[in-house]
Amino acid sequence: MLDTYHKTMTTISNLPTIKGFTWRGIEPTDGPLLQKFEEDCSLVDGATKLQSLDEWGALVKEKEINTRSIVAINAHNEIALTGWYQVDERVESVLAFLEGRVHPDFRGNQYGTALLDWLEENAGVAMKAVAGERDCTYRIMFYDRARDAPALFEKKGYMLQYIEQEMERDLKEPEPAFNPQNLSFNPWTEDNK
Repeated sequence: MLDTYHKTMTTISNLPTIKGFTWRGIEPTDGPLLQKFEEDCSLVDGATKLQSLDEWGALVKEKEINTRSIVAINAHNEIALTGWYQVDERVESVLAFLEGRVHPDFRGNQYGTALLDWLEENAGVAMKAVAGERDCTYRIMFYDRARDAPALFEKKGYMLQYIEQEMERDLKEPEPAFNPQNLSFNPWTEDNK
């Protein structure tokens, strides 16, 4: 399930100290570490949309990802939390897609709030640099995250915009000749989202 949250730009905050961890941007060699981090989180949160090592590799090779990301990492290459943003210029507005996650062992300590503050601060600066007269909006695409994450988003002023369900069927199996749930299938459009 994909939930999408929106929020307009706000103010900033600082990153907390996490004993034994240092803060830095995502580096080109971090793909396997990020995949392991996601797998560890998914043991608690669910795992319907895990990224492959190739997908993590593509992320860490993105232009300027080091300046658009943050990771708390220790000497054993264990990640406590990470996040990054992408600014998307559109004709009518500028969007910042925010992505982040806190390891289950570090939740409940306001680290998610601090991460979201960092993402908003830095993405906000990047949006303002290109926005001109266009509106700026933060967007969180929400897959398989902690159950308390929506409460954090709403506390920070985000509003649920829409929910999208993804369904799959193995094409090796024959297609059913009938529709037992009486479902109708329509192409996705902005009007029926």
